Amino acid sequence: MKLKKYLKFLASLKLAVIVIVLMTVLIAWGTLIEAKYQDAEAAKRQVYQSWYMYLVFGVFALNLTAVMVDRWPWQRKHVSFVLAHIGIIILLLGSLVTFQWGIDGTLRIPIEEKAKYVFIPDTHMTVWSSFDGDSFTKVFEVDVDFYKKPPSETNPLVITTDKGNMEVREWRPYSLVSRSVKRSEFDQAGGAIQFTIKNPMVNVTEWLLQNRPGVRVTHDFGPARIHFGPDQGPSLPPKNELNIELIPLKEGQLLSEAQFKYSLYHLSSGEIKKGIIKVGESFSTNWMGLEFKILQFLSKAEESQSFQFVEKKSDITSGAVKIHFQDKDHWLSQNDILKLFTDSSVYYVTYSQKRIDLGFDIYLKEFRMDRYPGTQRAATYQSLVTTPEGQDVWISMNEPLKYRGFTLYQASFQQAADGTPTATILSVNYDPGRYIKHLGSLILSLGVIVLFYDRRRLSKSQLAPRDETKV
Repeated sequence: MKLKKYLKFLASLKLAVIVIVLMTVLIAWGTLIEAKYQDAEAAKRQVYQSWYMYLVFGVFALNLTAVMVDRWPWQRKHVSFVLAHIGIIILLLGSLVTFQWGIDGTLRIPIEEKAKYVFIPDTHMTVWSSFDGDSFTKVFEVDVDFYKKPPSETNPLVITTDKGNMEVREWRPYSLVSRSVKRSEFDQAGGAIQFTIKNPMVNVTEWLLQNRPGVRVTHDFGPARIHFGPDQGPSLPPKNELNIELIPLKEGQLLSEAQFKYSLYHLSSGEIKKGIIKVGESFSTNWMGLEFKILQFLSKAEESQSFQFVEKKSDITSGAVKIHFQDKDHWLSQNDILKLFTDSSVYYVTYSQKRIDLGFDIYLKEFRMDRYPGTQRAATYQSLVTTPEGQDVWISMNEPLKYRGFTLYQASFQQAADGTPTATILSVNYDPGRYIKHLGSLILSLGVIVLFYDRRRLSKSQLAPRDETKV
């Protein structure tokens, strides 16, 4: 009797109304969060993928199941009712499969290069240590979801190292980061040069900062690449390139007197030009009339960042965490690297999006973009990509590529300071619950068709003339 009582409650209209009201409230709450912070990921983490949303939808599925069980044994008139309820349950199952095992991320591919790693919204923290600057050892890695479990000073994320604990004590979802380069007092720090390259249409001023002494670092601004470090010769395939290499300082020589060897490689002519340059001097590159000049040189340098925290997400904001280590606080922005020096080692800390290996490379052969007349705004853009089988396929905003279970959409692009496109941004989707949801939609549609058929048949039987012949 108790079981039947519970079944009646689970199949009751009262429970169905309560569940529908709760679903409406949660969906409205998620919509408000997304509108307030301009952040769909915040709404997803805090509402749509929360345990209480799963609970409400679980009770909804239980209610639908109980209603069908309560009608047992089914009759012909129950066919549309049963099909509709089974279809909804299968739709919920397909959505659960997509939530748990689906992929929705971005793939960045530079022009004439290939890529296979998709960045997804899930985040993790990783720490590497190095004693010589060449070999690195991973000492810590953990998945984090600071939307659901933000750190605090009283409940920090603790990272154990041989130089004491690091503590993640604060998280901010939206920050604006200003970067600069300053002189470093640590021997493990690399050098840095500040340069400018300009013509009447282009004016780029940047720093090239070495992660450690003697390594080569690169700045790609579209028409050319500029390297600081050992000269490795021209790239293949050829590109416009400039390599700047420090001539070792003599004892007592001032930084302002430093000299650099430069090697200039031209894409079209294959010409190679070499020479010597000092801080404050400039020379013509012969690339679109661009002139190169070294503004500053630091023999030991490190990056300095300042953070401004805002209330809403935008294209230029990122998440940030505060890390306490050796009595000092350091802020680290998402998808960046924080270097923490000690007397004998250096730690590299990252708070970044997780990446997934597609299992195959996609090569970007060509990128086309049309702008609105008289403006720099992109009107349309599309990517010509090459699959591992050698097939060339155009991906545009309305024509995605479906390949090996993945769907690749044209989402955005990156461009250099002069407006030249440098890379395409593709949205990558993998939906393992798609066919389950298709099946649920089909069964639900059959239920609706049967319902209309039964009603039409019933109407015809009621309108049929009655036999009033008396016996």
